Amino acid sequence: MPAAKSRMILTELGMSSADPVSFLLSSARLSDAERRNVAEADLKSLEKALARGIRVVDLNDFPPALIRAHHTTPALFFWGDSAVLHQPCLSIVGTRSATTYGKAVAEKFAERLASAGLTIVSGGALGVDAAAHRAALALGGKTAAVLASGVEQVYPAKHAGLFEQIKQNGCLVSQFPIGAKPKAYRFLVRNHLVAAMSDAVLVIEAPERSGALTTAQAAADLGRQVFVVPANINNENFRGSHAIIRDGATLVDHPDQILE
Repeated sequence: MPAAKSRMILTELGMSSADPVSFLLSSARLSDAERRNVAEADLKSLEKALARGIRVVDLNDFPPALIRAHHTTPALFFWGDSAVLHQPCLSIVGTRSATTYGKAVAEKFAERLASAGLTIVSGGALGVDAAAHRAALALGGKTAAVLASGVEQVYPAKHAGLFEQIKQNGCLVSQFPIGAKPKAYRFLVRNHLVAAMSDAVLVIEAPERSGALTTAQAAADLGRQVFVVPANINNENFRGSHAIIRDGATLVDHPDQILE
């Protein structure tokens, strides 16, 4: 469903005293296929999620950076403290197959920037993402993981403990419905949301075909500053990173350069 149409229906729903499902089933704005989707929706899963503390917010409660981006998502699912996204946010992104150097750099930048009061945003994945989240948490900083699945899903499974920590010291975020499984296209959509939620993006380690490059491009398209940490020119895992430096991203080798 187009975002503009979704927002219009959400506005009308907020003004209505009718049961949400009954209202949607009677709405003239829905197509027959959309009405069937409403009738077949698994509302019990949503009710359970809401009982566990998951919240649904619309445009009125979106983080400031996301509002400035005019992002097309009509609503978001949050689990944790969404207020962390109402302070300056920096995304740290990179490859899942990060080198020891890449993870160490992600930790160094996340620690310094989180200690300065920035919320560290990333995608909850292996490699650079996990290193950035953990480093922010280790210092008592705030972090948010933007997921390519329903907000209650744990992917990868080994991050169950990490996600629990993030919920306690930040939040999990998703634009996908409860129960949605991670699929390839959802990671690309997720990357655009990561960029839209952030005031700037830092690329740590990105091969030529890294999904982190889509986040960087989305950030650049939004007019956000893109920072990149370089490495040895023979390291294939940094070929994409070096390419976006040539295209105009800002090279940094210390966290204070971002804070300045």
